[in-house]
Amino acid sequence: MAEGVEWFEGHPDDDRRDVLHALVLSAGRPAPARTMPENIARSGIRPLIRQR
Repeated sequence: MAEGVEWFEGHPDDDRRDVLHALVLSAGRPAPARTMPENIARSGIRPLIRQR
């Protein structure tokens, strides 16, 4: 994550706007259900497990 932030902050404002625009467009489209487990594994996101 830190590498991504560093990469993003290393760009001028106009480029940052373009990157954010592309991110919004891609995030607005749902991924096919069959690719979800693979996508989650690649992202490194861990599910939140709530303790009772």
